[in-house]
Amino acid sequence: MKLSSALMIIATSLAMGRAESPKNSTLFRELTPPQKWWVIRHPFIAKKAHHISSAVKAVADSIGQTDALDRDGNGGQVDAFRHTFWVARLTQELGSRAALSLGKAHERGNYHYFLENRLEDGSVPDNEACDMDLFNNDVGAEIGKKHKEITESELIEQVLHAVREGQCRVLKKDNNGNYLTRTGRVITREELRGNWHTEKYLVPSDD
Repeated sequence: MKLSSALMIIATSLAMGRAESPKNSTLFRELTPPQKWWVIRHPFIAKKAHHISSAVKAVADSIGQTDALDRDGNGGQVDAFRHTFWVARLTQELGSRAALSLGKAHERGNYHYFLENRLEDGSVPDNEACDMDLFNNDVGAEIGKKHKEITESELIEQVLHAVREGQCRVLKKDNNGNYLTRTGRVITREELRGNWHTEKYLVPSDD
């Protein structure tokens, strides 16, 4: 995650007293404007956010290789798990306000990725994918607030339960992995290419 890497570098510089402005960091300059603003507003929790983000990614990647969920890390249950667990862990450690603001900065930054045709989680982001992530971020924040004192392994089980029970959201697909509209029509690649707003449709994560 480029964001979390930049956060760690900036936080470490501040902690060591180097007083180097974040704006002078090469990694910082590569961030999107919403991500930069989050870093400027939250420099002293950056290192912890980095460690949490790295651990969450490792857990999600591991789960994605099992049959615990659908193995779909791009719009599917594994994707939903990653965002929900990420914000749940951030909420446990940093509080829901900081966790949700980081999640929103990440999604706002995805619009800049879209304009630059850059990949996020393996594909160019769009509005509907961001809506999915923001919904799951909110679920994660609620889980983190409700279960603030439980262990990481217990939290993983809580998030897995939420995904399996349809409390989260995924993008509607057919058995071949094609995105579907609300009415079940396959969305072609041509329709998706270069469009921020698409006909992708969010459904409960147990659908």
